[in-house]
Amino acid sequence: MAFSRFNLDFPVPTHVFNHLNINKMANNTTHTIEYNTLAKILLVLMFLTLITISVTSYHLGPFTVTVALLIAGTKSFLVLSNFMHLKYESVLLRILVAMVFVLFAVIVLITFIDYAYR
Repeated sequence: MAFSRFNLDFPVPTHVFNHLNINKMANNTTHTIEYNTLAKILLVLMFLTLITISVTSYHLGPFTVTVALLIAGTKSFLVLSNFMHLKYESVLLRILVAMVFVLFAVIVLITFIDYAYR
């Protein structure tokens, strides 16, 4: 059973966190993204959402899911790179995120191959 009393946590002085540089990015600089850029990305995401909805009304056969996944991948790339500030991080972190996308693509490919040969 977990302890749930008031002030039971381990107190840490605030100057400890100042030395950790938690608010710094990989190149030790802070950054801001202009509101115009964020608004443009939001409009692109909304447009891609409308395209995703319109694709479902057409019968493309097995390519319907493929097109929807490509659009979803594009939208996730935009969110990761801009809203989650991945483009300001180190190359290693970018490679790790790219490997997650590669693994996802391999799993989807295996699923499509399995579906095609049933």
